[in-house]
Amino acid sequence: MLDRTNRHHVIQVEDENSDDEQRNPRSRRHEESYYEAHSIINTYVNSGGNQAERYSNASIIVGSPFTEEVDLFPIPPDFKMPPCESHDGTGDPMEHSARFTSRMNLHLVPDQIMCRAFPMTLKRATHVWFQHLAPRSISCWAQLAESFRSSFLTSRVQRKNSTALFHIVQGPKESLKSYYAHFNFEKLLIDHLDPRVTFAAMAREVRLGCWAHPYVSR
Repeated sequence: MLDRTNRHHVIQVEDENSDDEQRNPRSRRHEESYYEAHSIINTYVNSGGNQAERYSNASIIVGSPFTEEVDLFPIPPDFKMPPCESHDGTGDPMEHSARFTSRMNLHLVPDQIMCRAFPMTLKRATHVWFQHLAPRSISCWAQLAESFRSSFLTSRVQRKNSTALFHIVQGPKESLKSYYAHFNFEKLLIDHLDPRVTFAAMAREVRLGCWAHPYVSR
């Protein structure tokens, strides 16, 4: 049984804590969130679930960039992360997000799980970028993908304009097949290409002895 002195001390400490909470109302909520986060992480780490499930559910922590709808979306027990290449910030972000989307769509992965699985494909600079996203700022995959692409826009493969096609000249000993392969590859790097420009560039740079090719002769 507590004597009056100890009881007074306990009451005094409780009053001080109450005053602290009034002065800093976030401290108590932060502490509760901290212990809740550790409880969630320990539950999933020790549950023996697959790697994707443990990683994704451990993201429900203080400062998660995903909304609660995304964070709390249930992951099927048999879900396995489709194989995806990683991105460190030096490759083309457009290509990486497009490849990731294609693989996830092939396996019919829901939008919310796509969001939580995407960080598993990030490393170095891109992983740091993800960690600095504003809390509860991402509600869907389209939003996350757009933020990723815009943040690493400087790493995107530079697109060319149509005048670049006029610099693709068939070499003296280059076969027509090799020339077309090179020409078509460069053509893919040009947005909104006018077919008339394609024809003009190809007809101009192909050697005269190759005019019989049906594509050029039309």
